[in-house]
Amino acid sequence: MEQAAKYKLESPQGLRVRNIQQEDIRPVCDVLREEGCPKSEIHFKPNDLCIVLDAIQKRTAQRRHTSPQASADLLLCVKKHRILLADAKFNCKTVKNIERKEIVDKRTASRAVIADDGYQMLQDFYLLFKTSILSPMAKDYLKRTFNNSPILHFVTAIEFAGQFEDKNR
Repeated sequence: MEQAAKYKLESPQGLRVRNIQQEDIRPVCDVLREEGCPKSEIHFKPNDLCIVLDAIQKRTAQRRHTSPQASADLLLCVKKHRILLADAKFNCKTVKNIERKEIVDKRTASRAVIADDGYQMLQDFYLLFKTSILSPMAKDYLKRTFNNSPILHFVTAIEFAGQFEDKNR
């Protein structure tokens, strides 16, 4: 059963993020590939942009002389000045390695870098897996681990791309 697209991607240019540099705005397809997503599962176009949060967290930690906090891997801007977060788990061998506290901490750290009151942070948080790892049984395990939270979505890169309208992509 195909689900209708929920979001329309917009450019993150102009979004105020603490310690951001121009090179932190990257094509989603490049970021997914670097995070270990198989090329055959990447259904984003080169003009679909996101903000990569890892480098921002490292710069923030250097400036504060602290350890970098783990954050989501991708920040995407969607229609109506809203922000969506996703974390790539393409290199994990089993979903049993995913810890509840890790995901909660990543959401909190990711929210902290946004310095723009004109954008609304969506509650939805996507965890992206290779198709070979995210079997129905693995998905059920994750849902149970996270108490069937309606804001956490365990999806493949293909399913994630399906969440976005295909216009201008």
